[in-house]
Amino acid sequence: MPFPERTVRRARGVALVSVLLIVALASALAYQMLSRHGLTIAHSEQLLRGGQVREYALAAEAFARQLLVEDWSDEATRAADTLLEPWAEPSPPFEIEGGEIALAIVDLNARFNLNGVVGKGGPDNVQRLKQLVTNLELEPVIADTWVDWVDPDSDINAAGAEDETYLLSVPAYRAANQPAASASELLAVRDVTVDDYAILRPHVTWLPDTNLRVNVNTAGYEVLRCLAPGLSEEEAETLIESEREFQEVAEVTAQHAAFGNSVAVIAVMSEYFEVRVRAAVADTRVTLASMLHRDPTTGRVRLLARDFGRDFRPVAPAAGEADDAYADDTLAATVGARSWHVSSYD
Repeated sequence: MPFPERTVRRARGVALVSVLLIVALASALAYQMLSRHGLTIAHSEQLLRGGQVREYALAAEAFARQLLVEDWSDEATRAADTLLEPWAEPSPPFEIEGGEIALAIVDLNARFNLNGVVGKGGPDNVQRLKQLVTNLELEPVIADTWVDWVDPDSDINAAGAEDETYLLSVPAYRAANQPAASASELLAVRDVTVDDYAILRPHVTWLPDTNLRVNVNTAGYEVLRCLAPGLSEEEAETLIESEREFQEVAEVTAQHAAFGNSVAVIAVMSEYFEVRVRAAVADTRVTLASMLHRDPTTGRVRLLARDFGRDFRPVAPAAGEADDAYADDTLAATVGARSWHVSSYD
């Protein structure tokens, strides 16, 4: 017996609604799948591009290492390092497909090594650090608190500070009592404000060496004056503005007697360098800062540390200006964890 026409129409309506619901559900599922697929593709592209840009940055580091090796290999430039040599000359960014690579090599022996206050000649170097902070119109007590931060004992030095002070902080922490692994550790030291750090940072560095050795050919105005307090402002400015191609320390003291008391800590060649790289392709950017050591007897260049992500600055700031490459350093970087990855790579 045939179904009534009304029943047939009702069944057809239900079937039509069911089909429409299935189509809508299938469309939603397809849209969701396509969206996820698009995100997966974009994520993969970003990862691939990020890896590519990272390799560009490492290639720039390798290029910088080669420049330093070639500088040592050339007998004409082996005995001394100056700001007139190819590795020190500022250069425009290198153009690559879809982007560019910016590279700068900074002489770390042009700065005051903060770990030098606990090495050979430590007491004399403490006085030099005090002279540096005084020249920068900061409080000399910073030198005392810094010595207590890096020396191996828990004895309070002059106007310094040890665990008794830092354990009262929130959060509480202890003095490092070991050589610094980052200049940003200054931010953890009592009496050093963020503004003080911004002023001091362009003139100091940390080296995995407790000896103070400053290259007179590349050092800045404030650092030179802390090594030679008797150097007049006019003489210091004249020295800075000159080409400075001293080949021996004896030449320095012969022309500038004020350096006579600092013969043990001045040099005309450098061992430690920082390579700064910024590689960018499309909207992906990688910044890199690497610390290198060049053996003065063999010329072998060894990687000591890499820091990905620090802001890039192509050239050193002028005397008295803050180096924004370190503006993001915080106390958290110095207490509990350090941002530098120490490596034994060759």
